[in-house]
Order: sequence, then structure tokens, then C-alpha cells
Amino acid sequence: MSSFRFLCTVAFFVPALFFAEATAKAAGTLTIKLPPPIDTRILIKSVDAKSGTITVRYMRDAGQPSRTYIIDGGTVLTVSNVTGTINQIRVGMQVRSYVERDDVALDSIDLGIADPAPVVPKKSSLAEQIQSASTSSSQILRTMSGPS
Repeated sequence: MSSFRFLCTVAFFVPALFFAEATAKAAGTLTIKLPPPIDTRILIKSVDAKSGTITVRYMRDAGQPSRTYIIDGGTVLTVSNVTGTINQIRVGMQVRSYVERDDVALDSIDLGIADPAPVVPKKSSLAEQIQSASTSSSQILRTMSGPS
């Protein structure tokens, strides 16, 4: 980042922080409304090794939450970064990436251990957020300056 851009960024955000702190003190309990987190995971819902099908669940979609795909001999299957077979797929694994051959068959699929679901942030007032930020920054400065 160039020094001019850095100076412009600092020149904008420092007054904004002081304005936000003054507004929070004046308002008392001004709250910030955050949007709910979006769960973008695609999880394995069921595996049928005999018929060579898997059912995946799209956590983000509300309309059609699950879909069934065929895994055949032409499907490149990777489980935890290692070439695998359909017998190694477990319910609850997360689909990292996939390529559809057509609407029902997969050309390749990459699976791994599922990430945890996103956490809904707790509601807090702007004054509490500013207080926690200033407390953590003062602790960092104290740590950097050494023992007093």
C-alpha cells in the first residue's frame, strides 16, 4: 500500500472512530444491527455405496436444500487431499469443491472434514464495542512498551 493511500485511510478512520465514540457516549445504548451470518457449507447428507450415489445438503439454500449425485468410474474423488473411493465418504463431511458432468453425475469432487457452522454474533451496544476495542489496544500498547 502506498504511503499516500495509508495516510488517506488513517485520516478518514481516526476521526470516524472519535465521532463514533462521542455518538455512543451521547446516545448511551446505541446498538449496531448486524446481518445474520450465511452458512455456505455443502454437507454430505447420505451415501449409498451400492448404487454409487451421494446426497448433499446446501446449507445456504432454503428452497431445495438437498440434491442427489451419481459417483461412477469417471468421477475423480478426493477425500482429505488424497485420492479416495466412495466407501471413504462419511455422512457429515463437507464438500470443498465439485464439478458436475451433467445434472446428475459428478466429474470430480473434493471432500474434507466439515467446518463448524458460523456463529451468530451476540448483540452489543456500540459503546461496549468501543470500550472493548480501546481496552484491547491499551493492553497491546502496554505489552509492547515492556514492564513499567
